[in-house]
Amino acid sequence: MKQYKVADISKYQGAVDFAKMKADGICGVILRCGYTGYGKAKRKAADSRWESNYAAAKAAGLPVGAYYYSCATSPEEAAEEANFVLELIEGKELEYPVYWDTEDNHDTAEYAPESQLSIGKARLTETAKAFLEKLTSSGIYCGIYASTSWLNSQLDMAELSEYDVWVAQYSDAVTYKGNYQMWQYTCKGAVDGISGNVDLNICCVDYPARIKKGKENAMKKGDKSQGVLALKMLLSVAKELGIITQQVDDNNIFGEGTEKAVKQLCLSAELDESGEPTDELIIAAKKLINAAASDMKSRIFKALEALS
Repeated sequence: MKQYKVADISKYQGAVDFAKMKADGICGVILRCGYTGYGKAKRKAADSRWESNYAAAKAAGLPVGAYYYSCATSPEEAAEEANFVLELIEGKELEYPVYWDTEDNHDTAEYAPESQLSIGKARLTETAKAFLEKLTSSGIYCGIYASTSWLNSQLDMAELSEYDVWVAQYSDAVTYKGNYQMWQYTCKGAVDGISGNVDLNICCVDYPARIKKGKENAMKKGDKSQGVLALKMLLSVAKELGIITQQVDDNNIFGEGTEKAVKQLCLSAELDESGEPTDELIIAAKKLINAAASDMKSRIFKALEALS
């Protein structure tokens, strides 16, 4: 499996020569776009070098991703963070994912009365979902950044299995048992173009190719393909189960009826009414269909039981 050397960078690296980094073997960079600060106000701010780092990395021909340091302790706060991230990345071309950085364990006696560490696995998992679902519904490829211990203890990763994982573990190997796509193996790396230490990572996914392919293959009105036919089959099942009311034609054309059905599905899934079948919408649709089918099966069983 091919591996790619990736660096993650924030204002703490100071002025960076991205051309030298690229010449030294760096294949991509994950830049901190912003953060939520400690304290009751939980002030959100852009990284002071986000804009300049993005411009310089692009000028050097390096693929770029982003991460946001979160202090959200509720789905509502996470959704606000996601909206802020969407503002920060607006108009930018990203070839790596946008990551939700979860590691907040601040002193709850001195700062805010709750931290991500203190709220428990179930609530933090719901908080993660709110951030990631908001970005995904906006067409952003996103993932989770956390340490191995955090992934194992603070999050229910079975509930977050559809998202890519960037794991931090400063050792010779990763002991996290779940799936991951990138490994931050040191915070004391040395690379030409940076004075001092830098976080270094091994990425086992060609994200620039994957993300480009995803955009090229995205379905839209007027498309004709087997993928459109599969989507319409999914929409038909959703209609039969009462999740939507819009009927679609039995063909492989993404027409007006399909667009209306997708918008209805967006509303049922409580996602932005985009009219586009995003990955997040497909995931949400499957969950809605499974839940409705299980409910119908239960009602049928009870009816049969009553007749026996």
